[in-house]
Amino acid sequence: MKKFLKITGFTITRCGMYEPSAGIEVRSNAVNIIHNKFYANNRDSVELFGSNNVVRDNMITHTSTGVESRDGASYNLIAENDFLDCSSIAVWIHDSNYNVIRSNTMIGNYIGVDICLGVGNLIGGNFVSQSASVGIYLLYRVYNNIIRNNNIVSNSIGMLLYSAPGDSNQIYHNNFVDNNQSAFDELVDSWDNGYPSGGNYWSDYNGTDNNHDGIGDIPYSISGGSNQDRYPLIRPWG
Repeated sequence: MKKFLKITGFTITRCGMYEPSAGIEVRSNAVNIIHNKFYANNRDSVELFGSNNVVRDNMITHTSTGVESRDGASYNLIAENDFLDCSSIAVWIHDSNYNVIRSNTMIGNYIGVDICLGVGNLIGGNFVSQSASVGIYLLYRVYNNIIRNNNIVSNSIGMLLYSAPGDSNQIYHNNFVDNNQSAFDELVDSWDNGYPSGGNYWSDYNGTDNNHDGIGDIPYSISGGSNQDRYPLIRPWG
């Protein structure tokens, strides 16, 4: 049976003020970081270099970056955390694969989720709102990531996929609501899950549903290239 080291019940503040150190830096595997509070840290509140770690049910607020998984750290779970007013990125996946970012609340951050150099990561069931820059950002060498079941609300840009190489990311069953720009994608990605499962809900979609199947009659075009949501949802997912 795998045993987890547990880090729980701490309040960690003002890390990185005078030296380049994270609040918690994990260079091993199978560490549980749960029920902690991180406040006013000038660097990463949690930095993961190992794999199979869990960061769950923490409050991370007024920091620089909330959680970073980097340099080959993979199969980490980042779930059910509150990220509020991070001046840089709430969750940063950098050169890190097959991580799960699930059921987090991200409000008022500069960027909600940023994946750079990442394969097979899952971003699902998060509430991402009021990001000053981008809600969910995929940048450079991003392949086969899945973004589904998220509420992406009132961000400057809801989702941005930018700077090739990168393709074959799957984006579906998300609700894009009242963003200044819903999405921009320069890569070659899939923005729906086929028919009748459907694609995403777009609050700025102006199409009709004449056969009343819950799917828009015309595709929703994604700015930046030739991508389309072929089966836009008429009503919000879920």
